[in-house]
Amino acid sequence: MKNKNMKFFMIFALFAMMSDVVFAGGLANVTTAVSNTVTDFQTIAKILVVLALTWVGFMLMFKNAGISDIWHVVIGALVIGAAGKFGPLLLA
Repeated sequence: MKNKNMKFFMIFALFAMMSDVVFAGGLANVTTAVSNTVTDFQTIAKILVVLALTWVGFMLMFKNAGISDIWHVVIGALVIGAAGKFGPLLLA
């Protein structure tokens, strides 16, 4: 029990010492980091949607796949695309 309390105290002390370093940049750096992360996620979402729809087109044209075979990919592409657009709305 004593060892567990000591680990908790050491972690708490580490965070207390780092708080000045972590929060020294202020809110501007946090806003910039979140904005950059959102932009990266939107780019990844666009790439995934294009790849999914390309795969669907390939399957329809060359593999004679039916709509029931590729429907789950279309739904996934719509969810990924929507998440890329609705994510920034939640942060605003």
